Amino acid sequence: MPRMVASSPERLFEDSPAGLRRLVLLLYALVLPPFLGVLAMQLPPGDRWGAVGPIAAICGAAASWVALRRSPRTLDWIYPVGIAPTLSCGLAFAATGGHVVGYMAVVTAPLAWAAVLCDAPVVVAAWLTGVLTMLIPAGSRDGWGEGTADALLYAIIPGLVAWVVHGKTARYREARLRSLERQLNDIELLARADGAIVDANDRAVEGYRCSREALLRLRMHDLGRESERALVEAQLMAVERAGGAVFEAEHLRSDGSHFPVEVSARAYRIRGRRYVHSVVRDISARRAAEAQQRFLATLFENLNEAVVVLDEAFRIQVWSPGAERIFGWTEEEVMGRSPFGLLVPREAEATTARAITAAAAGRRSTELVRWCRKDGRELAASLNLVALQDGSGAITGVMAVARDVTEQQAAQVALRESEERLSLALLAADTEIWEWEPERGAVRVGSQGASLLGVQMGEVTAAAGSGLRALVHPDDRALVDAAVLDHLEGRAEAVVAEARVPLADGSIRWAHLRGRVMGWTEAGAPSRILGTVRDVTTRRQAEEERKRLLAEANRATEAREQVLAVVAHDLRSPLAAIASTASEVRELGREPGAPPELSECADLIRSAAARMGRLIDDLLDVAAIQKGSLRLAPERSDCAALVEDAVRAAEPLVRSSRLRLSLEVAAVAPEACCDRGRILQVLGNLLANACHATPPGGTVTLRLAEDGGALHFTVRDTGRGFEEGAAERLFQPYQRGAASFHKGAGLGLAIARGIVEGHGGRIWAERATEGGAAFHFLLPVGEVAAPRDPPGKVSAASV
Repeated sequence: MPRMVASSPERLFEDSPAGLRRLVLLLYALVLPPFLGVLAMQLPPGDRWGAVGPIAAICGAAASWVALRRSPRTLDWIYPVGIAPTLSCGLAFAATGGHVVGYMAVVTAPLAWAAVLCDAPVVVAAWLTGVLTMLIPAGSRDGWGEGTADALLYAIIPGLVAWVVHGKTARYREARLRSLERQLNDIELLARADGAIVDANDRAVEGYRCSREALLRLRMHDLGRESERALVEAQLMAVERAGGAVFEAEHLRSDGSHFPVEVSARAYRIRGRRYVHSVVRDISARRAAEAQQRFLATLFENLNEAVVVLDEAFRIQVWSPGAERIFGWTEEEVMGRSPFGLLVPREAEATTARAITAAAAGRRSTELVRWCRKDGRELAASLNLVALQDGSGAITGVMAVARDVTEQQAAQVALRESEERLSLALLAADTEIWEWEPERGAVRVGSQGASLLGVQMGEVTAAAGSGLRALVHPDDRALVDAAVLDHLEGRAEAVVAEARVPLADGSIRWAHLRGRVMGWTEAGAPSRILGTVRDVTTRRQAEEERKRLLAEANRATEAREQVLAVVAHDLRSPLAAIASTASEVRELGREPGAPPELSECADLIRSAAARMGRLIDDLLDVAAIQKGSLRLAPERSDCAALVEDAVRAAEPLVRSSRLRLSLEVAAVAPEACCDRGRILQVLGNLLANACHATPPGGTVTLRLAEDGGALHFTVRDTGRGFEEGAAERLFQPYQRGAASFHKGAGLGLAIARGIVEGHGGRIWAERATEGGAAFHFLLPVGEVAAPRDPPGKVSAASV
């Protein structure tokens, strides 16, 4: 919206329709009452109202017309300025009977008034009214011949005066505009009332970047943006109504660029035409300054630091929002007060006073001080102090910028503690940090890493790009290079390598290197690799020793297996002869007259030979399981018949142990693919162990059920069970349960595990909550798959 900026006197007498309107109303108010009063005094009482009344009506109508016309145009001034004053003077002259010369003098005053203030139509109307009012009264009184002469005399003399005065006034206005044009550095435009540009100064040609001819073909609203044309029209109308206005807009140059302007427009009359004279000022610099000021205000508003300005007496004059956030005091609470006793605690007053005094003397300083908040809590503040100077260079105060570094100091303390803990941890782990800059070829290591890598602590310079590889054994450099390349190309998350490091004394240490790229150059090459180095010589030596011991154990195992195979083969022939001889002796014992003890001795010999045969078979099975060469012959077998056969085979042992044997068979798959003889061997071993572990009168239960596509076999006893944590150990070779009443070789469960796992199943033991033990194994119903590892294989170290 336009805004008026002129002062009251300028608005009253300004050369514009609105100014002329105010001036006309003022003259009517000042001149008409005394004029009518003097006229009434000059006339007899009976003739007063005959002259005063019409004059008052004529002038009152003119004043009302001017008051009602808020934006009068040229034709609106004809009656109130040209006709009404001249006609009133004529009526007054006629009523008083004055001389023609006096009449000419009186009527010439309104004519001159119109010539100075108004356009040509108003001047012509005043001149014609004067001629007519001269002709009619003078002709009726002195005769028409003399009246005509007086009218011609008035028409020539006052008309010539009015023509000269009007022309001089118009030329003066035009000269004033031209003078303003020459003196102004701003763009100056002269436009008609309809907005068409009729003149422009050189600055306008330069500002709009077009020729004067192109500029004079435009209208005022063509200078603004398309979207602002309606606004420009409204502003021109406001100038017409108010006589002048100042407003801001966006103007376009001929190249399409735009710039902000401030337009100061005034309405003028030049030679009877109305014009709008506009002074256009480019305010780009001012807008930039305002934007900068807004930016600085926003920055000042949102600064995390506290900005405090002290005057010469060290009283607070500026208190930023950041200061309020940091210290808790509002601006109203601190303005005009000293920071001492408010922000500065007593123990910090001396330090703060010295810093402020130094800044006031022109020395910029930075201090770390302990200040306090409104709630009494202390904080660490980094204080920057600088003196403020006026235009003459005199120091007028001190500006303090305080930053709360309490958390930063706490973080530094925590960082130091963390570094100390890291150093202790690295020391305890015999580890050190190394840093490698590939472009420089520099490797920096700590004390432990330096001693391990055989270099001095600090920075070690090698050939560019060689880095760590120059410190390791030549045979391991390819390994380090491959680890670095895998990490750089994304195949590995970190550089991981173990390499030998030759020391100066001829010894060799093993180093475990681990690192990661921490920075890259603009060309995409690594600029910094950070990692750790750890001495793993002891571990590597232990691994070598373990490998040596394992090799020896494997050789001993192979030798034992060979011995076992030879012994088993050599024992089978004597055992067969013993068993055959025992059978013949038993037959002899049945003959008449043979001693009765002979048959019993033969049975004992046969039983011992059978146990020896089973032991040899078990030893061979264990050896086969350990080597992964246990042979299985799977076939489709009836599961229910299989467990019944196992029960029948165990009945003699159950009866001799005075136990009860229970068989529970649920609805299961009719057949399974398994090695029937080997599964009977597993069940026999489990049932035998259960009978040996159960005291007389106990119960042994064999249960068969289906569990998720597999057959679930369970052998449960009511004996004393086994020790806590011994479930896995029971399946190792030569391990015997402490609760068993029978002391065997401890191979049955190991063989059972090898057979079950050879079928792709699983076997395990559980302690029963009600007492005793339960042994379970799962047997897949489908075909037996070849296991990935040898079933039930036992390491040589555990045998």
